[in-house]
Amino acid sequence: MRTTLSLTALLATGALVLSACGADADDGTTAAGGTGTGPLTVGVSPVPHAEILQFVDQELAADAGIDLELVEFTDYVQPNVALADGSLDANYFQHEPYLAEQEAAAGYDFEAVTPVHLEPLGLYSETVGSVEEIADAPRSPSPTTPPTVRAPSSCSPTRG
Repeated sequence: MRTTLSLTALLATGALVLSACGADADDGTTAAGGTGTGPLTVGVSPVPHAEILQFVDQELAADAGIDLELVEFTDYVQPNVALADGSLDANYFQHEPYLAEQEAAAGYDFEAVTPVHLEPLGLYSETVGSVEEIADAPRSPSPTTPPTVRAPSSCSPTRG
């Protein structure tokens, strides 16, 4: 588990370093209007993204010369709003289909630096004994965000 967390944290740090190195304008300012010498302000969801970057901040950031400032959001809309208005230098919470949907809906023009890690998924049931039986199960949970609404039907052979 610690190896997975360390690898994820290392990849996140690399992505943040790369995004911090980019300048938006010829005057060398960053997306949040800074010069690249202040903290890197990143919008995150509390779990697991804030936890991952807290690990990065505590264990890796100083050695990499990065001063991280984390801003936690409890919804999936406001991090993109804050990034667009310059309150953040980067955000770390969304997968690429959600980013594409948000860019189309709100007219954002963000640059994805690297894909977000994949979450481990555990399936637990008192009535279904194996993954093969899921197609025969009476109900499946359905996500509500637009890009992931399609996921259950693409995963289940009886719903696709």
